[in-house]
Amino acid sequence: MLAVRPTTGADGQGSPTGAAAVERRRLQHRLQLLLERSVDAGALVLLDDPQGYILLPRPVGSGPDQPTGRPTGLPTDPPADPSTDLPAGLPRLLADACGEELPLSVAGFTDVAGFVQAAGTAREVLRLCLALDRGPGPHRLADVLLEYHLSRPGHSAGALSTLLDPVLAQPELAATVRGYIARQQDRRATAQALGLHPNTVDNRIRRAGELIGTDLTTPRGYALALAAMAARDLGRPPHPDPPRPLKPL
Repeated sequence: MLAVRPTTGADGQGSPTGAAAVERRRLQHRLQLLLERSVDAGALVLLDDPQGYILLPRPVGSGPDQPTGRPTGLPTDPPADPSTDLPAGLPRLLADACGEELPLSVAGFTDVAGFVQAAGTAREVLRLCLALDRGPGPHRLADVLLEYHLSRPGHSAGALSTLLDPVLAQPELAATVRGYIARQQDRRATAQALGLHPNTVDNRIRRAGELIGTDLTTPRGYALALAAMAARDLGRPPHPDPPRPLKPL
């Protein structure tokens, strides 16, 4: 299953009306025909606002630990690299059809009982990736597992999300720490991206550590800063609402 968020015909109000609804139906029909002809005759496209779902049958034997033989018509949990679980070129195909880079996430299910859970997972993964500016994807739960955990309500969420406030109040330190986290502690890559000398990065990272009381160059300090930055960027959202019933074609 894919969760997608095309902008065509979307008004963000839950159920498009008027011209927006017509655009949305046309896009759904266009994607449906495209997938049936180019990917799988059993594909199903369901577009709501602002999000939609694409169901892709997957034959048994196309994933690990699966016997060969008859097709089940139901996908299984995708592997670590979501692109390997999708037909070759599918993201590009969808982007061309929609006229935009289409944000999408992947979730799998093995039986009908897992369908609703997979829809909710795919939707939440897509929401997180959009909030974190992770690009169009495809994304899966493993890509944002830490952020998914941090976005659940908890007593420590507030303290964690404000940990970096003294650092983020200073633009130069903020940019350096964000770059350092994004590049997984690679000081030279951070320096190159920011147009700085590596020693300047070292000095700023040391200063940031002094402000929050931890050494960001250690595994624990880096993990804490990573978690704090993610919690802050996500804004400590509440549990996602249960997915709305999917509308029939």
